[in-house]
Amino acid sequence: MTSSKIQDQEWDQLKELVSAILIHAGATGRTQLTENEQDLVALWKLEKEMQRGGFLHFFCSGGNAYFAHAKRCLDKLGAKKCARIITAAFQIIARVTKGFLNVPLNEIPVYLSEEELERLNELDEEYRKYSMDIRKQLPGLFESRSAI
Repeated sequence: MTSSKIQDQEWDQLKELVSAILIHAGATGRTQLTENEQDLVALWKLEKEMQRGGFLHFFCSGGNAYFAHAKRCLDKLGAKKCARIITAAFQIIARVTKGFLNVPLNEIPVYLSEEELERLNELDEEYRKYSMDIRKQLPGLFESRSAI
């Protein structure tokens, strides 16, 4: 089996696990999940949005609420480079969201400079390069959800 097929299977397993967690949470919502479950859901959200459009897409679709959990999950997985990269991206976004308290998420790009947008694109590429490290750690997540 090729490396990309294995990674696709790992991604599918992560999606299935997160779906099961969210279904189990039901109407109680994400806040009723354990800390570890919230971290895993946040990692899934990060990975999904990175595939769709990068950090800008992640943060514009509510990623601020997931940031701390995603970073903590990356730290637990030992994905130090990815944790550093997401923190750098968050700092760029935080300048806008903390400076303008009522900025709608979809308007964040309007308030970023060209340099910040370019830096986010660089961080997207850097994250994607190292995110394969995360996928290598995924099998361990399925063996014991409590390990995350």
